[in-house]
Amino acid sequence: MAPLENWLPGPGIEQESQTSAGRQASLPLLSGFFLISPHTMAQCRDLENHHHEKLLEIAINTLEKIIKSELDEDIPDDVRMLFVDKDTIVNAVNASHDIHLLKIDNREDEIITKANSWASALLGTIHKNEITRNRNRVKEINQFIDHLHNELENMDVLDQ
Repeated sequence: MAPLENWLPGPGIEQESQTSAGRQASLPLLSGFFLISPHTMAQCRDLENHHHEKLLEIAINTLEKIIKSELDEDIPDDVRMLFVDKDTIVNAVNASHDIHLLKIDNREDEIITKANSWASALLGTIHKNEITRNRNRVKEINQFIDHLHNELENMDVLDQ
């Protein structure tokens, strides 16, 4: 007759539960990330818009100084070519602004795509591990029931 301790759950189940709990603890972090990320990217866009306004203001002031010949600094020729007229400098600053916004948008898309991929993989792993844990637990319970049936049959045989 095998001792009952051989049929009790071992430390493996406890470790599986801890691992599963650790993965499930990642879920609030993930949901928090999805709430914070759009706000952060909106802040980046706001900062870029503020930068664009300041840069445009500085560029127009610099253009006015160049036209009035009040600029004390030497400007490289390639930069001076931008300061031909107001339309040219405004177009250059607007093009820079558009490129920066596009980079912010692309980065946001990349971050969201990677986060969604990671979340999907995490949930798949949690689901797979829970199925395996559940099946192992059912198998263990069935083995315990079989053991008790064998013990009961052995007791019936001994009683007769």
